[in-house]
Amino acid sequence: MRLPLLGTLGVLAVLALAPPLQAQQTGTIVGTVTDGSSGRPLEAVQIYVSGGGTGTLSNSSGRFLLVNVPTGSVELTAEIVGYRTATQSVTVSAGQSTVADFGLTQTAITLDEIVVTGAGVATEKKKLGNT
Repeated sequence: MRLPLLGTLGVLAVLALAPPLQAQQTGTIVGTVTDGSSGRPLEAVQIYVSGGGTGTLSNSSGRFLLVNVPTGSVELTAEIVGYRTATQSVTVSAGQSTVADFGLTQTAITLDEIVVTGAGVATEKKKLGNT
């Protein structure tokens, strides 16, 4: 009776100490995001795996770290307002760190036009609510 209990405890101990299966099938992506023309680091750039749920923001030195990225070839995207979105394909190996650096180029922001029209009817000053 004691032998099966010890065997069960031994199996549980081995399973508890073994690395998780997910950790063996994921990797890490590290890199830096800079302004393409000046080379200065860009802060708060969104970096994410396209089609996946993994993403992060770059820090004040332009550095970023993505953990638990699925292994294989992934499409990595970096975007921030005022710069063109950049995409690159990287290959992630299980348990390894892959380097992906971005140099973003500035772009003009275009806005939709706003049309304002006014009525040509005269209004007396005392009829206005906030005067």
